[in-house]
Amino acid sequence: MLDGVDLTNAFIPGCNLSDASLVKADLRWANLGECTVANADFSEADLFHTTLDLGVLDGARFVRANMFGANLNEVKSTGADFTKAYMKDIAMEEGDFRGSIFSGGFMMRAVLIDSKLNYVDMRLAVLTGAALEGAVLDNANIQGALLNGAQLTGTSFRKADLENVRFTNARVEDTVIEGALNVPDHLMQMIAE
Repeated sequence: MLDGVDLTNAFIPGCNLSDASLVKADLRWANLGECTVANADFSEADLFHTTLDLGVLDGARFVRANMFGANLNEVKSTGADFTKAYMKDIAMEEGDFRGSIFSGGFMMRAVLIDSKLNYVDMRLAVLTGAALEGAVLDNANIQGALLNGAQLTGTSFRKADLENVRFTNARVEDTVIEGALNVPDHLMQMIAE
């Protein structure tokens, strides 16, 4: 058990922390690139500018974690839980986040370009100004999310639930909404223009 451990600035790429409990751990500026943290618990941990690029995060918990400016590029993170995590300015390009939970997360200016977000739960997430070009959110539940000013060029929302989602000033060129549920009128108008 590593609850509350201080790993500030730690450099441990390629580590294996599977099933570890790191609740409220301090991992600011740590480099955990290419680490396996499957089913680990980082709830309420401080991952400010932490690097987890190319890691395996399947089933990991980041509930209410501070992930400001963290790097999760090209990770495999299926079924992970980021409920109410603070993820402003996070980099998550080309990651596999299928079936993960981001409900209530603060993801302003998050970069999720070309990420797989099928079947995710993003209800009430704040994605204002996020970059989601080429991302796949098929069958996702994003009810009540804020996507104001988001970059959605080539983003797919096939069969996603878009009830009460705000898309004000979003870029929607080539955005796919085929079979989406509860598509807001203002999104339909933006796509038609």
